[in-house]
Amino acid sequence: MIRRPPRSTLSSSSAASDVYKRQHYKELVCEHSGGPVVVDTMVNSKDEKLQEEARILLLNLGRGNPRFQVHVAETVLTLLGCGNAVAQRMGAQSTRQYMQTLPPGFDSVVSCMPMLKSGDLQVQYEASELIKALSKYAYLHEAIIELSLIHISEPTRLLSISYAVFCLKKKKKTSIFK
Repeated sequence: MIRRPPRSTLSSSSAASDVYKRQHYKELVCEHSGGPVVVDTMVNSKDEKLQEEARILLLNLGRGNPRFQVHVAETVLTLLGCGNAVAQRMGAQSTRQYMQTLPPGFDSVVSCMPMLKSGDLQVQYEASELIKALSKYAYLHEAIIELSLIHISEPTRLLSISYAVFCLKKKKKTSIFK
């Protein structure tokens, strides 16, 4: 005799209701300043596991929540300028993930530049990865180049960041001549 798993008691309308409830939960959290509280927790915590859970929560709050997606993404940008290296790295990673659904703005470029001055090489690496991701947007090229030249002029900067900016400058010059 073949055993079959029990049939689900959820109907399709009940599943839709669950989606609505999750959406409503996300909106409630966002309406009551949940995003900034999560960001403050990440900045003030020394526990990387808690910070990772907070990062996942921020990503989930912004996903499938069109009413607050931009607000949550802007809240995540505040992590890039904080003094906590782990929170900065996670903020850069989250910003790159948000860029898959939201086009970044000039504030994304401005927010990631202070990370280049960090003494933590992992923070500098995440900043370079974010700059590379931002460079895919033609409307941000000028801002990236201008702001990068200011921050990269120090000898402690990663070579890959300088190379990324050099490539952008070279790409810009060749497109001008075409």
